[in-house]
Formats: sequence, structure tokens, C-alpha cells
Amino acid sequence: MDLHQPYTGVLYLPDKPSQGITPVLLADGQPVAQLRWHTMSAHQAFEVLDPASGAVVASGRHEHVLGRRYAVHGPDGDSVLAELKLGAFRPFDGATITLADGTALGLHGKPTGRHFDFLKDGAVIAQIRPTTGAFTHHPDSYEFDLPTPVLSIAAAVGLAQALREAVETIRRHEQTNARNRVFP
Repeated sequence: MDLHQPYTGVLYLPDKPSQGITPVLLADGQPVAQLRWHTMSAHQAFEVLDPASGAVVASGRHEHVLGRRYAVHGPDGDSVLAELKLGAFRPFDGATITLADGTALGLHGKPTGRHFDFLKDGAVIAQIRPTTGAFTHHPDSYEFDLPTPVLSIAAAVGLAQALREAVETIRRHEQTNARNRVFP
């Protein structure tokens, strides 16, 4: 399966382990890609791998000091498959996604950061939904439904991971702010 061709179907992305590699699965349980996490990376870096060869088919990381822009690069490291720019005041509802061919997508996200709708010209073209409950040890296990052939598997997995990293960054900031509040 070519991970760079437009894809229709459902991808399952388990939450990240403490370290290592997680599979990206098709609905029948067949691995279609792997996600390598760089948990000690200051840039929240990750790589999408071909499950058969282990070759890098995409990589990504945040590319802005405040973690508001994420890019998913092709295997050469230079080409950009997709770029996610979070909104200033409403990070997910104000976010924009630009694909390699210049296609602009909008994003609508729930406040919990676990439901995402990808929009093209106002119509939903893809959705990410959680596959586990909010109060589990792995709250960011996702199902990525791609009924419209707009995203490749490499770009979709990269965008899902960029969104996970953005949610994690926002959670960390909220926890830090909560700890630093002084109550009278």
C-alpha cells in the first residue's frame, strides 16, 4: 500500500507508550504504518514508518516556539505534506491545515481536544474520534475516519500525531497554570 496516495477508510492510532513505536492499524487489524515517538525531544518530534521496511515515510514536530505550528514533512525531510497552525484564541476551532498541494482545510475541535472534524469548503471530509474513555491511562487512542480521498495515510497519521502533541502541550500549560494559581 502506498502511504503517500490519497486514502479512504478508517485508521486506528493507539495512544503512545512511554517510549518506542506504536502501530497504525486498518479496521481489520492489519498494520499499515508505525509511529515512532521521540518522547525526550524538545520539539515533540515523531516519525511515520513503513511497517514492512521500517523506512521513514514522514516526520513531524512543532516548528514554533509556543508550539502553535506543526509541520509534517515527507521522507526527504524537506517537503511539507501538511502544516497545522493552531488558532490564537481558540486553538482548534481557529486552526488551519495546509496540504502539500495547497489545499486548505479547516479544523473544528471539541474543548476536550479529543474530537476533531476536518473541513473543506465547510463540509466535513474526515474525523478523529477517541476509542477510549477520557479517564483512562491512554486517553488519546484515536480512530481517524477518512471517507473522502483528500489525505494520504502518511499525512493523516502525521496530522493526528501533531494534534496529539498540541493537545498534550495545552494540557501541560493548563496544569502548570493551575499549580501556579494563588488563592486568597
